[in-house]
Amino acid sequence: MPDPDFWFDFEAASKCDLKAVGTLRYAADASTRAIVLAYAIGDSPVRAWHADGAILDWDHAPDDLRTVFDRGGTGAAWNASFDSNIWNFATIAFPFLVPERVIDVMIQAGVSNLPTDLEGASRALGGAGKQKDGKKLIRLFCVEGTSPHEHPEEWGRFLAYARRDVGEMRDVFRRTRPLPPEEWQQYWAFEHINRRGVAIDVPFVARAAALAAEDAGAIGCRLVKLTDGAVSSVNQAQRIAAWMHDQLTDAEMREVLMVGSPADENDDVDEAEEPELSLTRDRVARVLAMLDAKRANGGLTPNESKALDVATLRLYGAGASPKKFARIAAQQVNSVLRDQYRFAGAGQTGRLSSRGAQIHNLVRDVIDDHGGDEAALVDMIADGCDHAAGRGESDRHAGRAQIGFAGTPRARRGAWQGLRLERLVGGRGADHALARRLARRRESTRHLPRQRCRSNAARHLHDCCRRHPAQERSERSHEDRTRHW
Repeated sequence: MPDPDFWFDFEAASKCDLKAVGTLRYAADASTRAIVLAYAIGDSPVRAWHADGAILDWDHAPDDLRTVFDRGGTGAAWNASFDSNIWNFATIAFPFLVPERVIDVMIQAGVSNLPTDLEGASRALGGAGKQKDGKKLIRLFCVEGTSPHEHPEEWGRFLAYARRDVGEMRDVFRRTRPLPPEEWQQYWAFEHINRRGVAIDVPFVARAAALAAEDAGAIGCRLVKLTDGAVSSVNQAQRIAAWMHDQLTDAEMREVLMVGSPADENDDVDEAEEPELSLTRDRVARVLAMLDAKRANGGLTPNESKALDVATLRLYGAGASPKKFARIAAQQVNSVLRDQYRFAGAGQTGRLSSRGAQIHNLVRDVIDDHGGDEAALVDMIADGCDHAAGRGESDRHAGRAQIGFAGTPRARRGAWQGLRLERLVGGRGADHALARRLARRRESTRHLPRQRCRSNAARHLHDCCRRHPAQERSERSHEDRTRHW
């Protein structure tokens, strides 16, 4: 594929937190405005177009940029979904930028096994990297919204920072393996999926997010009580590990929490270093299994019983699934969640990945063996139940007393993971949405994701798209003849 016709990079100012609300909501917010557009036409020097901190207006765009765009030129940006959204929603009178008019240099760098941040990719290729004071300048003008007239010297360095980014991006593109047009067509198909988004049940998400926050508070209070104030949050991994190490009387259980081999028996005790502790998920699960076995065979000491409860809270209370509800609520725009997928995001395999709410990684655990018992809990949350009622419902299905929603593995999965984000996003996964799209338009298989289809419906449509219509007619005729005979 030939070089893009122009290279561009936006700097935008906003009152929104980009990481919290996501790209589209950030760009569409009323407080967001594009204040600098650094660009280069082909091999020409990089220029910085700005309006002294005011929002950019296409009526005042530079002539060379207007000319290359009006003749249908293709642009290139680093993390192009951000710059495309800023182009379309945080400017005045800009012509709409469709996915087919942009390629993402970050994608090409990642496929070439380079870091997906411009600084890392440039340094890996021997480039100069980004400007050192770039983050400080971004905070000054983009986060704090300082006027350029108040800091003219810093504003000059900020414009130089934007120009340097475009130059380094152009250099990275030309020093990495060009992607074939077929792969860029796949990328554009994914960008269409990102822009279309998935519908969500906003009232349900809001209620679930409120329950998740209340549940996190209840877990924290329970931890304070169990540990006598030594631990106040399920995310305080090192404090929990140290506290559990002190409570466990079995040396084998304590060793599970230690990193590496224990000290040599002949070492001087006074010179022995403090053990390094780890609280990874598999280590906590092993300690839980050992405590459960000891309780079944002879009982636990009071301290071990507390350690069992703390380990259970840590294992099933530190999961990311409950936090997804708040993230979905923060990133949705008009009840639609967009810009969630990242093309070729997995560095080694090149498969898609996702950002934000991670909707491509939908859970599969349910309360019972078939998921039938979770319907009552889902309905309770949809009707606006409080934390106590939800806890009672999950207790009933768990079959034993628990601490909040996080008391038992099965109840935890049922209360949060078993709620099924498929219900919230209006489908059963990206392959189903794409299958519905292919059912309406018979497209070639290059528009399919590069990952294996996870459902029979999507696999069937994938196979149908592989076959030419004439081949399908021939196969159907053969089947009809076989049935006849």
